[in-house]
Amino acid sequence: MKASSIQSLVVALVAGAGVAEACSSYRQCRCTMADGSINNSITELACSGLNENTRGAKGDNYEAYSIGNTDSVNASDTTTEWCNWGFGGKIAFFVDNCSFRDLCTGNGATGSDSWCQDKKE
Repeated sequence: MKASSIQSLVVALVAGAGVAEACSSYRQCRCTMADGSINNSITELACSGLNENTRGAKGDNYEAYSIGNTDSVNASDTTTEWCNWGFGGKIAFFVDNCSFRDLCTGNGATGSDSWCQDKKE
């Protein structure tokens, strides 16, 4: 009976581990508020924070990440700002969803996660 309880616990833990979202790299991210809306100002601050913490091949960070309002998945949506991937020197920098979420909440976003899309394969 005791072994059965332990086996059930192990199965539950393993099943739960598959549900947790891992950090990944994306081509675009933006900051959300608790009501699901997008906050352009906080997205811009978070994207600037990524640039400040990134150094390209030559120590530059000018084009590592950029703000833009072109949706890579839905080109007709140009109403909100995105933090877009880019290059620093010859190095491609993709937006890490976990780091971006932390920058969003650190700058005042109240959403439970950042909204990222176009995952790097």
